[in-house]
Amino acid sequence: MKIQTPGYGRIFIVLLAVFLSACNSMPDHARYIPKDAVVAAGINLRSLSKKIAWNVITGSKLFKEMQARIPEKNAKDAVSGIEKAGFDFANTFYVYVKSDNRFKGGNRITGLAPLSDAAEWETYLKTVFPKVTIQQHGDIKEASLGKDMYVGWNKNLLIVINVLPAVPDYNTSSGGESKGQGQSELDMTTISAEMENAFKVTKENSIIGNSRFVSLEKEGHDVTFWLNYEQLIGQMSGSLAEKMSLSVTGEIWKDAAFAAGVDFVKGKITGDMHYYVSDAMKEIGVEMGAANADKDMIERMPGDNMDMMFAMHLSPKAIKLLLEKMNMLGLANLGLSTQGSSVDGVLDAFTGDMTFAMNDFSLKSEKVVDSFRKRLILRYGVFKGFM
Repeated sequence: MKIQTPGYGRIFIVLLAVFLSACNSMPDHARYIPKDAVVAAGINLRSLSKKIAWNVITGSKLFKEMQARIPEKNAKDAVSGIEKAGFDFANTFYVYVKSDNRFKGGNRITGLAPLSDAAEWETYLKTVFPKVTIQQHGDIKEASLGKDMYVGWNKNLLIVINVLPAVPDYNTSSGGESKGQGQSELDMTTISAEMENAFKVTKENSIIGNSRFVSLEKEGHDVTFWLNYEQLIGQMSGSLAEKMSLSVTGEIWKDAAFAAGVDFVKGKITGDMHYYVSDAMKEIGVEMGAANADKDMIERMPGDNMDMMFAMHLSPKAIKLLLEKMNMLGLANLGLSTQGSSVDGVLDAFTGDMTFAMNDFSLKSEKVVDSFRKRLILRYGVFKGFM
């Protein structure tokens, strides 16, 4: 009689596949980032914790100096014990910026912090802010922390919203009316409504519908950065550029974005950066990446004690195409004509290759004798550039 043993090899392969896919998966709470966020940044603490121990951070001189600046003793104690605040440090923390003229700077800044224990977070909160009032709104608990922060949380996620109101602008020509919706204070009803919106981002309005952002997050970088150029340029509405009839919006910037992933590897910082152009700008994008910086030019740079070198090829043809797309070519030619030149004349004068190098750079600090302040004295060595 033949006895067959279970397929342990197949089980192991399946488990390994599940594990590897989990390592390269995007955090679930990324879905709370709206697709029209201007900026989104993430810090992968799971990845960083393998390189930097938390007690190294809390025991650092910088951390202790920050702690010393906090006047309240209970707050100092809480800072020291932040690792017991219920946060899921084996996860990714996000911050995103969304356009909203009611807030200072014309943007609402929102943080997403995953929780491993909501009860621990609540205990931590009451320790730091003993007079805090916590309100229950359905499955969400909310609290105001001073004049500049409002928090809401459920059992898995903490959301932090800045509540700094926009400053009214009375320097207008419309009979003294202020710009935007600036006001001296944002009422709690408004902030609570914003918190509800932050927790109710639908799948259709979430950034996870953007395949480029999803690809960035699945790469598992220590730090990620996402910039939505379409939203950024949209903020220029009413600016000088628009008044000059320049094409700062529309198809030129549709779906344009910048994505960057940064990693800390054995004492060095590495990064991958991608710039995504709109369909209308594809020709310019291809031309921009058609050539690398001239190798011979790079080799002629001084190599002794080099601290930094930057080289790039900026295509003159792409520059002219960009000016045409933005309806700025005629304006540029008009300005240059006063000097007896033109866009073609300027662009034909150089190849577009440029490089900069910094050598013998040093930095030292000195105490000022008659003051407690310190000043930094920068001494630059050889700084050369070729174009």
